[in-house]
Amino acid sequence: MEDMSNLLASTGIATLFVDQQLHILCFTPAIIPSIKLTPSDIGQPLGSIVSSLGQYDCLEEDIQTVLDTRVPHELELQATSDVWYLLRITPYRILNNTIEGAAITFVDITERKRLEGHYYECDERLHAIVEQTIAGIAQVDVMGHYLFVNDQYCKFLGYARKELLRLS
Repeated sequence: MEDMSNLLASTGIATLFVDQQLHILCFTPAIIPSIKLTPSDIGQPLGSIVSSLGQYDCLEEDIQTVLDTRVPHELELQATSDVWYLLRITPYRILNNTIEGAAITFVDITERKRLEGHYYECDERLHAIVEQTIAGIAQVDVMGHYLFVNDQYCKFLGYARKELLRLS
């Protein structure tokens, strides 16, 4: 069991385990920035712990849903203005495959979200360039259905954008 504790601690992934009644079983050291936990919180109800998960206030309800349905739950949440997590809640099974509780992981995806924002900024600039060019530009899928057409392409064919996209 000590090997498992060392493995969990060394991953750097914020992980929290709760039992069927949503009492804290254990957690990795990485959980501390996300949810304010101390070793004395083990055995305490999760609801009595103050967390810093931004607007996300349904952690207990989502855990209970996973426990009831046995279906894992995943979502992206913004904990602070500059910190994002991928939250995963999965049933916590013991050796005989019975559900002991739930495992909750918080993977920091802040850098990915920052890059996505940069991508969307670039995408918007590219879209503006494509719309302002004098060349007709269209994007089609493998079946030949229009996914995008710019104004010049529409003028060249003599169709409105909605008409061309409807031809799909």
